Amino acid sequence: MKPWWSLRAATATVTLSISISGVQVSNAFSSVPNAQTRQPPFTDPRSAEEVVQQQLHYYQTLQFEDAYKYCSPGNKEVVGSASEFEKMHENSPYDLVPGHAQSYVLLEVTPNDLSAEAMEENGVFGASTVMVYLRPSPTARRNFPVYFWWELSKQIDEEDGQARWMVDCILPDFDDLDFETESLSIEQFADDDDDDDELTIFWDMDDDS
Repeated sequence: MKPWWSLRAATATVTLSISISGVQVSNAFSSVPNAQTRQPPFTDPRSAEEVVQQQLHYYQTLQFEDAYKYCSPGNKEVVGSASEFEKMHENSPYDLVPGHAQSYVLLEVTPNDLSAEAMEENGVFGASTVMVYLRPSPTARRNFPVYFWWELSKQIDEEDGQARWMVDCILPDFDDLDFETESLSIEQFADDDDDDDELTIFWDMDDDS
């Protein structure tokens, strides 16, 4: 059976034990370093991972207007203006993202069975979901690691007419919404009952802080 999505898993300070059926595993991601300056890691991010790392940098350095630029038109329509986008991060659970101490891109899930023709009819040329490990600021209401999913799509940038990855939304890990555990389980991404599409992931996070 052809896998309906592919997985790319990360290594930095993370040990993954993966039980996978019907998926592809590809190269690991590099970690996102702590921001020492206000300069972003990329001048022109091209991949979904680079866009997430870029937006993480702007979150860490509290440059909300720049983080807002990487939101898709649909995301901006829901969130509102850049100032409303910033205000949204005063609320739980998104208040843990701004000014965070550390963040790592852990893995990317990319659907394999999306119809290119159907996507292009909707102005979308790719879809990706990226998981991020994030350690909030020491002054945050919670200072233990949390996990978020970045959902992205590749769309035409109205400014230059190029297809670029954009952030459609950011969601807390659906299996651990209250962030009370450092274990993650992802099961049955597919809509049907076929076990070939089941994925389970557990990890232990090395704490070097």
